[in-house]
Amino acid sequence: MTSRTSKDNREEDTLLVHDAKAPVAADAASPSTSSVGGISPSRLRFYRLVTLLSLLLTDGTYTVLRRYSRGVLKETYSVNEVLLMAEFYKIFFSVFMMGGCSSGSIHDRGLVTVDPTVDVSPKERGSRGGGLIRHLFQLLLRSKKMLILSLIYGVMNVLSYYALARVGAGMFVVIANLKTLTTAGFSALILRRSFSWTKWRALVLLVVGVVLFILPTLKAVKDDTSIAYKDDRITSYSSGILLGIAAELVVVTLSGFASVYFERAIKGTPFNIWEWNFQLGFYSILMYCGLIFSEGDKTGAPFANWTPAAVCLSLLGAMGGLLVALSIKYGDSVLKTLAISRSIIYASVVDHIFLGGLFNEHMVLAAVIVVIAVVNYNFDASPNIDEGNQPLLNTMEAHTGNGSAHKG
Repeated sequence: MTSRTSKDNREEDTLLVHDAKAPVAADAASPSTSSVGGISPSRLRFYRLVTLLSLLLTDGTYTVLRRYSRGVLKETYSVNEVLLMAEFYKIFFSVFMMGGCSSGSIHDRGLVTVDPTVDVSPKERGSRGGGLIRHLFQLLLRSKKMLILSLIYGVMNVLSYYALARVGAGMFVVIANLKTLTTAGFSALILRRSFSWTKWRALVLLVVGVVLFILPTLKAVKDDTSIAYKDDRITSYSSGILLGIAAELVVVTLSGFASVYFERAIKGTPFNIWEWNFQLGFYSILMYCGLIFSEGDKTGAPFANWTPAAVCLSLLGAMGGLLVALSIKYGDSVLKTLAISRSIIYASVVDHIFLGGLFNEHMVLAAVIVVIAVVNYNFDASPNIDEGNQPLLNTMEAHTGNGSAHKG
């Protein structure tokens, strides 16, 4: 039993040593000038543009279709079932892509510690990691990082419902859009990415523009006390509001951290993007199964109320999840957040054209503010003074040594 534990620790140490030596700094410091996986800068810019534009269109289309399905058609399928099927689609596609990849197994890429005193033939070495099923099993054994990320997403989901039950929709939107700034903050702290003052001003302007754009679409609430959560644990309206604000602030903080954590995972280890999606999808499926089970009889039999719109939403959700990973791989977590913010404008325009949604002159001015902010961010020519610095967490791991690496 002791030898087995020591072997697992050595394997975990090997993973973290690879993590510490991974070339994240080039990607993190200047995503517009660095290369990923040997891709030329010009092709990388093209991939980044395509993935970010696809993410914008997919996320906006998802929003419009969800409003049409739930708001116009009044369909009553379970939202958790839609999210669950989206994770299944992501896993199926990721496994398919892994089957066609030639990157080799975990063992072949040096992610499994091998005793140098044991003579292993190439045939035996290949059989250890050969086979897609064994490869997937090895991925799950080494999926601690994605387990942590899925737990963070679960906590964010619960706290968001908690906050929305206690604060008004307008306040909720204002706080929720601070995730753009928290993402940039964690990028600077964890990845040592430098942002000029022009970029920070652009990000603040973006948040202001998105908030101004969304606020006219929210229904006016005459009595905000009706929004406060009525519970024996809440002794007053003011305390309920404060708890809701605190919960949503935790959500936006976790959102920024999770985005940067995922970026570091994608760019900082030898696993490819499909392997990361498989690991994250596996734990997300477990989480959504638990949520569906907790719903009980609220939605009837599982998948009883499903419609073609629900199927389309699950497919769009899967596409969006994969595009988020690709946009982080070819860009960074901040650019991903910018694309999602701009998708709100696209969704509102489509909603106005096809569903008669609100789109007035105030929203047009707010959209112009968002566009100006994005242009200022993307075309900022300020030098990156910290370019080439090693990421903070990688440096910390490199100095901890193998003896304590498995604790990180």
